Amino acid sequence: MKTIVLLCFLIVTAASNLGMAQEWRDTLNRARELYKKGNYKEALKYYKSADRLAPNDVDLSEEKGQSAYRAGKYKEAEEAFRTAASKQTDTKRKASAYHNVGNARMKLKDYAGAEESYKEALRLDPKNEKARQQLAEAKRLKKEQEEQEKKKQQEKKPSDPKDPGDDKPNEGEGDPKQGEGQGQNNNKPKQPQDGEGKPNNNDAKPQPGSASKKQKLTDQQTERKLNELMRQEMDAKKRLDGSKGKTNGSKAKKDW
Repeated sequence: MKTIVLLCFLIVTAASNLGMAQEWRDTLNRARELYKKGNYKEALKYYKSADRLAPNDVDLSEEKGQSAYRAGKYKEAEEAFRTAASKQTDTKRKASAYHNVGNARMKLKDYAGAEESYKEALRLDPKNEKARQQLAEAKRLKKEQEEQEKKKQQEKKPSDPKDPGDDKPNEGEGDPKQGEGQGQNNNKPKQPQDGEGKPNNNDAKPQPGSASKKQKLTDQQTERKLNELMRQEMDAKKRLDGSKGKTNGSKAKKDW
């Protein structure tokens, strides 16, 4: 009884494996047909499915990378070619895989990475002239890329600061940032301090009519003084005349 069960299990397993193997072969054949027709995007889908179904000793990385490269999916192509390079044991095939890695990196504008890939390909296969030509091109493009990056960095740098003298205000002009500060005060008349520059009360501007009043007072005082002088003069004259009369009278009495 146990033998029969074991035989049944083996038969089912074999059938399942045969079914999976057949599915893998069909998927792989379909991927290759689409690749030949130039339908690289669809071929890539089938290659991915076939790669999942493939036996452990089968590597479809190279074919999958070629489909991805031609479909314009350069990042997937680079990964597939790197996988192929790591699994290859044949020197020339390994060199070819590194060459393809370099080509994918060139499309990604990773010129430094492409340069390293081409160098590795030439180490493995020094006679690979295509890899040598691509290496020279990668070096040239890398140099141009570095110069462009350097130029961009220089453009991003702030310009040199201006000479402080360029923004120095002209003589007599205030600093605009100070508002009503020191510069503007230079143009304002200086306010007199206490006791400094203030007019005396005697120098104050007279009010209308005060000049005529003052003049009248002065005239009256002058007239009074003149009258006083005239009275004094008359009194002096009278006294002088009186003294003369007395003298003449005494002389007359004596004569008589």
